Parts: sequence; structure tokens; C-alpha cells
Amino acid sequence: MYYRVTQYNFDPSKFDDFMAYADSIKPKMQSISGLNFVHSVRTGEDAGMVIAQYVDEEAAEAAQPQVTEILSEFARYMTSAPQIKAGYVIWSTDD
Repeated sequence: MYYRVTQYNFDPSKFDDFMAYADSIKPKMQSISGLNFVHSVRTGEDAGMVIAQYVDEEAAEAAQPQVTEILSEFARYMTSAPQIKAGYVIWSTDD
């Protein structure tokens, strides 16, 4: 499995709108080929991270234009540029 982790900061006064928009794009995200799941975690009052699991690196790269288009509207909620890291699983407890 290949993971992409994105850390971000957002305007907490817009949190409810942020979550409503996230809910509205869920079907589009679920339709992306090679994307197994996306989890978003609130890590602070104005911070979060997204964990996305893809079948492999090729699927993640192929999905990026579609993901970028879908997520472009999130910019209105962000207060900093996202920090992205990605890589293959090297160890897990669920095997």
C-alpha cells in the first residue's frame, strides 16, 4: 500500500463550512480509481492532516490531477500551504 499524508492549517471560524464542503465531495473522492480511502484528522484548533491510501504509487500519481481539481475549493479554508509526504508501508500490525 502507498500512503500520502498531507498536513494543513485552516481557519477555525470556517470549520462547519469546511466539513460541509468535505461531505459534499465525498462521492467524487470515492470514485477515484486506485484510492482506497481518505481520512482527515483534526490535530489542533486550526490544524489537521489527511491520510490517503492508494493501491500503489502509480495510482497515487495518476489520481493527482483529479484530486487537485476536487480539492481546489479547499483553498478558501486554508491558512497555509499544505505539507505533503508520501511513501510505501514498510511495517504494519494488520497483516
